[in-house]
Amino acid sequence: DGLPAWTSDQNWKKIADAVEVKVVTIR
Repeated sequence: DGLPAWTSDQNWKKIADAVEVKVVTIR
């Protein structure tokens, strides 16, 4: 998967959302 260990935490969903927003902004 290549997913970091913190994905086991529910907070990873919030982080993922933030990352997606940044990725979309970069693109």
